[in-house]
Amino acid sequence: MQKVITIGKLYERNKLNGPGNVIYHLEKSFSRLNVDFECILKNESTSFVRLIQDIVTKVLFKKDLVVNVHTDGFIMVLIVYLVSLFNRTNTYYLTVHGIYKIDSTISGISKSRYLMLEKFLYKKFNNIICVSYKLANDINSIYGRSKNVYVINNGVQANPLDATKENIIDSDKVKLIFVGGIKRGKGILETIKAVKYIIDNSDLNIHLDIYGSVENEKIMEEYKRYLTYNKLENHVTYHGLIEDKKKLFSYYAQSTLQLCLSLYDTFNVAVLESMAVGCPCIVSDCCGAKDIIRDGENGYIVSLDKGTGTTILDILQEVLHDKNKLQQLSKYSITTAKNNTWDMVAKKYYNLFNENYDG
Repeated sequence: MQKVITIGKLYERNKLNGPGNVIYHLEKSFSRLNVDFECILKNESTSFVRLIQDIVTKVLFKKDLVVNVHTDGFIMVLIVYLVSLFNRTNTYYLTVHGIYKIDSTISGISKSRYLMLEKFLYKKFNNIICVSYKLANDINSIYGRSKNVYVINNGVQANPLDATKENIIDSDKVKLIFVGGIKRGKGILETIKAVKYIIDNSDLNIHLDIYGSVENEKIMEEYKRYLTYNKLENHVTYHGLIEDKKKLFSYYAQSTLQLCLSLYDTFNVAVLESMAVGCPCIVSDCCGAKDIIRDGENGYIVSLDKGTGTTILDILQEVLHDKNKLQQLSKYSITTAKNNTWDMVAKKYYNLFNENYDG
């Protein structure tokens, strides 16, 4: 098969999450699978000028390559698109990790030039790889793009801990985990509102542990204000960003369930990370990772509406009254994660590239 060129951004600070995390693991998996590949990466030591030089010398003047660029901004993608117009001997793929038009609506911060670039590139780029069917459907509904669109879900590290837990609910406390940080789009406010509903409408002793970064001061103030007003300080703890993935996996393993109530998420790797150590997830129907959830078998899918708290409380009561149910959820969560490792994801990329190779 052709040589694969992966193009994207990979900084130390972004290799744990988002597009950088995907590139980081695909790079390692391609190496293990003996794929002929090379990465052109924007990182701490690479200037933008050097990046353009690398793309020109390693892509524009080369033939019969598979070129896969990942979204994390649009300028780099635009450069690769322009190269594709001049060198048609290569095959070009754009891996899309998000929709700026939706994300900017949620955050309230929007730049018209990014909206224009996104619309142009998502309509024109030769081939598009989406990280979930939700993302593919949204690109079709917003930008009318359905031709040459492929779906490959994100993956998870294989065997992240030496031993996975036996998922048992503590009779004294139900431990919930949320790793989306203090971010509006990840559903932090919806999550703590659900916790309040459960406390107000049951005698369950629950605690929510929150991990991840803070989006901005405004959402942090809203979060603190809600906790203080509703006296939730003893039920909710924010631990900050955990950069040690092994520690984070251990925190998943110590939890009963993970809440992933995203307002909009094209995938959410935290779902697979949690499942890998036997911690089932409750995900919103706005989360792309619902692709891998079989409702009631390896997790739950809930709608974000006035009844979200009621639904989650019903789920907790179900697993409390039937301990075998939680064990089943945990068992099938682990199986799902084993079927979605990064090596398996890399094979899907490789097979797609190979199927579309005319050489």
